Amino acid sequence: MPSLNKPVKKHMRSLRLSRRLQVVADFVCPGKRTADVGCDHGKLSAFLLESKKTPFVYATDLRPAPLEKAKTLLAERGLEEVSACICCDGLQEVPQTVEQVVIAGMGGEEICHILDQAPWARREDFPMVLCPHSKAEVVRRWLASEGFQVEREAMVEEKGHFYPIMAARFTGITRELPLLECYCGLPTMEGDVQGFYHHIKEQRKAILAQAPENSTSYQLANQLLKEMDKNDSTQTS
Repeated sequence: MPSLNKPVKKHMRSLRLSRRLQVVADFVCPGKRTADVGCDHGKLSAFLLESKKTPFVYATDLRPAPLEKAKTLLAERGLEEVSACICCDGLQEVPQTVEQVVIAGMGGEEICHILDQAPWARREDFPMVLCPHSKAEVVRRWLASEGFQVEREAMVEEKGHFYPIMAARFTGITRELPLLECYCGLPTMEGDVQGFYHHIKEQRKAILAQAPENSTSYQLANQLLKEMDKNDSTQTS
């Protein structure tokens, strides 16, 4: 295996990640060969290598242009020997010797599609770090129904948007996710939780003000608000 002790080029400053990507990096299990799916500019891949969090990164992206940026960044920082840039859909071309996956910066349905297309990743020793930028409830519901367990979750607010970061792995135990957990995440969620709860409530109140009372969206929003209010009452009693 290539040495991870190859120094960063002296003229290079240490990489600084956004708050969201820093939490994603914090969730990564140390010492495992990692696939960074949807790597975009490659900053997360480079940070994981330079911080010694991972010995090797497969940086993948479906788009050639951002993948070329990632390849350039990794080369500039002297990380060619401990990385591989792969143009592919999700994990399709990633060697199955990879030991964990990070998927950040894409929608929930796309994340579910990527995982569904990689049945070999359904093993207990294969941790996943997921950060959907939309439809997180779809990811949580899919994980629960497919035998995955979310072990840790954090919420990061960045530029007015809330990003959930989930650490999950396969257990083989399927379950139907309660409505509250589906939309609000784990009860033990870390980070910008209160701001996120307020955001969820305001969104649902807006739906109640606009949608017909007999519509599915109205009924779902109403039920979720009741569940959240009940949960608030339980915690304060």
